Amino acid sequence: MSLLYNDTSKPLIGLLKTLRRLNADTMVARVNALVDEFGLSRTRDHNFAYYGGDANLGVS
Repeated sequence: MSLLYNDTSKPLIGLLKTLRRLNADTMVARVNALVDEFGLSRTRDHNFAYYGGDANLGVS
């Protein structure tokens, strides 16, 4: 499959090039590392109630 992207945003182009060369497992591992590094929520691993919220309120 071939995709064509047309944009002038250098950060977006850089992101697309990075995503193209990484496999899915590597991308997931990197995103999870950033979640841990910045202390973000993991609603995939813990439900909203774990964070004191719900689907309408979010986790904040």
